[in-house]
Amino acid sequence: MTWEIELMISTGYYPQRCIQPNSIVVYQAKKGNTLAVAKIARYAKDAQALQEERVRLAENQDLEWVPRLLSYRDYIEANTTGARILERFKEEGWEIRNPVILVKEFIPGTTLDKSPKSKLNRRQYNCVQTQMRTLHERGYAGLDISSCNILVQSPTHATLFDFGPSIRDKPFEARKQDDITSLELLLSL
Repeated sequence: MTWEIELMISTGYYPQRCIQPNSIVVYQAKKGNTLAVAKIARYAKDAQALQEERVRLAENQDLEWVPRLLSYRDYIEANTTGARILERFKEEGWEIRNPVILVKEFIPGTTLDKSPKSKLNRRQYNCVQTQMRTLHERGYAGLDISSCNILVQSPTHATLFDFGPSIRDKPFEARKQDDITSLELLLSL
């Protein structure tokens, strides 16, 4: 068993399948009847990204389309399992003190980049546009709006679901315009 799987199990969630094996490893996980997405950071920059995602999720739990934040841990428990996880984590040469894990509600659907059309129809576009405007009103821009960060749930519904850190290399209004332009490029004509 890998340390990532053991870490996930220590939070009460059991891995179903690996969705994305990158510097942030993403698993579909399950606890009882609850499906979840578990994201595990291995590097300092990714740990920071998960911390920012946790804050964004927490600040927007009142929005029905935002995944529920189920668990976040940036420490290893002081027990035998925690010591084993930490030892294996450090054996692999990771640069941060502890791995970070964020678990959020799993939202069913297919990312736009993997859907047959790879473009949003007008109704799906309107859903994501409303979500984007809401986040802009709350002070978030530079949302990395792309086909891999939009979940298509039906012919009439799509959801912006990645709440990682926003790009901050431009002023807010410029980032907002970038979001609008990025979304327009995903609209099927």
